[in-house]
Amino acid sequence: MNKYKEQKEICGDRNSYSKTDNDATCMRMKEDHMKNGQLKPGYNVQMATENQFILFYTFHQRPADTRCFIPHFKKLKASSLPMPKTVVADAGYSSEENYLYALGEDADADEERFEYLIPYGTYIKEQKRKYKKDIKNAKNWTYIEEDDCFICPNGRRVLFKRYQNKKNQSGYVQSYKIYEREDCTVVCQH
Repeated sequence: MNKYKEQKEICGDRNSYSKTDNDATCMRMKEDHMKNGQLKPGYNVQMATENQFILFYTFHQRPADTRCFIPHFKKLKASSLPMPKTVVADAGYSSEENYLYALGEDADADEERFEYLIPYGTYIKEQKRKYKKDIKNAKNWTYIEEDDCFICPNGRRVLFKRYQNKKNQSGYVQSYKIYEREDCTVVCQH
């Protein structure tokens, strides 16, 4: 029981750690020549650059860039370096929590922090013709604002039912709208 307790303490809020370097987290590495994504101990290094010069960097135990964004900028703010006016990052940093942090609309902010250009995760996929023509995609259905419902390809209404809240790993609570379709049963005649 003591060994389990010690391991849980080392792990903290992570879901893994390396036995050879307790501060490292097991992460799926991209450089694997077999392209099978080996899990190896590692750190996530975040860098702030301008005109190809590294101005600031931080190390993180979290494998996902999404969860490194806010801690990186909090450490930058605590340093003597100035905060950026605009942040440009790839879709790996996109999340509602990060967008609100950048705008200063989270609990810790008293002013706008910086402008940002961070595309959401499916932005590039949504630009493709195949995505825009896919009838299974609810974004391509007709939306009726006054009834808050969609019309599916079968002509049935998909009605708003309720909000559902979901807490992510960092504790941020996101609210989702849940829709439910009308009955789609069809009477077959022989």
